[in-house]
Amino acid sequence: MVKAKKPKGWYGKEAKAERKAAREARAERRRIEGRLAEARKRRREDARALVERQAAAVCETAEASRAARAERDRAYDRQAKKLRRELEPKLSGVDRGTPHTRRQHRKTSFERLCDERVVTGEMAQAALEIERVYLAVCGAVVVRAQAIEPRGGRGGTGPMSDEVAMAHASRYRPWADEMARLRKAGDWPMLEIVIDVVVDGRTLRDVEIDKGMRNGSARHALCWALLKYAVMARWADAALLVQYEARHDVHRRALQAA
Repeated sequence: MVKAKKPKGWYGKEAKAERKAAREARAERRRIEGRLAEARKRRREDARALVERQAAAVCETAEASRAARAERDRAYDRQAKKLRRELEPKLSGVDRGTPHTRRQHRKTSFERLCDERVVTGEMAQAALEIERVYLAVCGAVVVRAQAIEPRGGRGGTGPMSDEVAMAHASRYRPWADEMARLRKAGDWPMLEIVIDVVVDGRTLRDVEIDKGMRNGSARHALCWALLKYAVMARWADAALLVQYEARHDVHRRALQAA
């Protein structure tokens, strides 16, 4: 094997220095490329770890949201069950029979709305007070046959207790006046609908046929009137009433149905 002849000047000091500098430059370039590769690898690992942390946080948030929603549903069910027990027609003083008879009693339209969660807690509270005050007012009219004059004193000697009289004067009467004003303006007969459904236990369809309303109109009128009572009593935020009106377009439908 014949070795290639080195070029002239290969063994000179300057040529050796240049070759050494080239080797050092190549080594330095390899070191820099290695550091850059390690930096890119670390960035990929950091990005992967960040994505995993974000995914774990989203899962934890979703789990906490599901748990909070389940707790709210349980609390609503407890409140609705309690309010349904209070809304039983026992307030009218009528004997409802044995527990078996009460179990056989068919649910009213309002009770079904509570079961379907259409009626909120504030609406149910308003319905309970409306029924209590209305029955007390009717009892006062029948017994005394004159204007309502609730008597004070311990326990009260008249047909209306002090608590019911306070509710009538501060909450029921202003709400009833507002419903009457809306009715004169061409809106739904909301006061009559509330009394028919909540107190008398009539079905929504019967009320719609009786009032000449479209199918589903009585339901919106009932919910809106109860929510209006809750807002006027400061049990609910007025924003809820505005949202309900915007979602169901209450007054425009009322004017068309009237």
